[in-house]
Amino acid sequence: MKKLTLLFCIVFISSLYISCGDDDGNGNGDEDDNTEELTDPATGQVAGEAWTFKVGFAREDANDGRVTFELQGQDAPEGGDICDSFLTNRARINFTIPSAAEGTYTQPRENAETVLFRGATASDSEFATEGSVVISSIGETTISGTINASADAGNTVIGQFVVEKCF
Repeated sequence: MKKLTLLFCIVFISSLYISCGDDDGNGNGDEDDNTEELTDPATGQVAGEAWTFKVGFAREDANDGRVTFELQGQDAPEGGDICDSFLTNRARINFTIPSAAEGTYTQPRENAETVLFRGATASDSEFATEGSVVISSIGETTISGTINASADAGNTVIGQFVVEKCF
């Protein structure tokens, strides 16, 4: 009976030790607190083509504090920093907000603070006529939010995004 009690105590103490370990989800303690898993990534159409958000960035204008976002429907180039990319030949969605602040920004807005659907060529660009952008979180390295905007049947988007903060 003493051996059975001792075995039970060892199993119990072992389970306490295991259950009190790191709870980061990957077991190695290197989890990035800024990484967000998108449950509903932004999807829609840009220039009449199916589009799903893959990667993006936000840059702040040093002169007036406005923040410009670019949401891209393709992965970033291999070995490149998304903050250094200027990918003009890809379908993308751009928008600008007045400052780096959480909040809801409705479309259309004055002073070019409007969602712009940009196809692979300049002639494929359309400004949103309705919708909104919600900035829900501004972290040290990322900005997250949701977008729901449309210009016409061939330019619509709805869903979540997380972009690199390049400022």
